[in-house]
Amino acid sequence: MTIPRTASPSARSRCTALVMGLVAAALPLSSVAAQDAGPDALTEVYRDWTVRCATPDGGERRCWMTQVVNQTETGERILQIEIALSDDGPLLAFLTPFGLHLPSGLDIAIDEGTVRTLAFRTCLPRGCLIEERPDEEELSAMRRGQTMSVTMVAAQNENAVNMELSLSGFSAAYNRLSALRQS
Repeated sequence: MTIPRTASPSARSRCTALVMGLVAAALPLSSVAAQDAGPDALTEVYRDWTVRCATPDGGERRCWMTQVVNQTETGERILQIEIALSDDGPLLAFLTPFGLHLPSGLDIAIDEGTVRTLAFRTCLPRGCLIEERPDEEELSAMRRGQTMSVTMVAAQNENAVNMELSLSGFSAAYNRLSALRQS
């Protein structure tokens, strides 16, 4: 539709409103399918935790929450922690660098709580992997906690490498992850 230049401002406004109304009327029809499918990718930040979703071509949407610890000087990833929800419950995964004493496992503790040693599962091209299914007590401690202490042992000299992961935003990110799982 072309609005003549000689049209009065009120006529131009009515024509513009009509065109906008037609466009707006068509939008709900096309957005219904988009709402059902959800976005192909999603990234939301909750303080120190990030919730991500991705939908591979022809696949089902996968969502997880993550925190990455990088070396300050080089930006190299030192540790990555992820939590995903499945029909079997939550899955907690750590991706560590190479060069660790694998039999020592990875020690974790929430705030000043009990230390748990987690066993390495395998090593992949990006690092070594630990997978664990946390129980409700551990998840509650993570929701309430301030920090997660993580200790790894270097293979070369068997020195302990200690770091603190922030749990700031964990509860909100976990709640969002749960909501995305149900949608």
